[in-house]
Amino acid sequence: MKENALTSPTLGILSFPIIYLLFKIGCSPLAMSWTLFVVYVLLGLVQKPYLLIKIVGYSIKDIASVFIPCFKVLFLGSIIPFMIYLSKDRLFQESYVYFIIIVIVIVSVLSVILSAYFWGLNKEMRTYVISLLNRTTKK
Repeated sequence: MKENALTSPTLGILSFPIIYLLFKIGCSPLAMSWTLFVVYVLLGLVQKPYLLIKIVGYSIKDIASVFIPCFKVLFLGSIIPFMIYLSKDRLFQESYVYFIIIVIVIVSVLSVILSAYFWGLNKEMRTYVISLLNRTTKK
């Protein structure tokens, strides 16, 4: 537990000198967001799984069984929305900006829901989700 209490804040604090240096060399304020994004990705994808293996006794296989479905959903759920975003100039006129945003949001949500259902859940969880949906629609 001490490792988590010491390493997580240390990585967070280390982002401040990096951000300061980036601002000093003339980077835009967006550099702060990217720096913090990288720090939190390192915390979530490297440091926390390492601590779960070291402290709790999980294996790499246990960690991978969680991460692999998540990455499948991330990748497969973003293909269609990304393709729509890239072809938005050919599909829509510029006067329909709000319509474009609404279409991309709706397609993104449906794409993530479907990819999570088919590639993120195992058969047992899919059955459980269907039973929950059936129960809520009957009420």
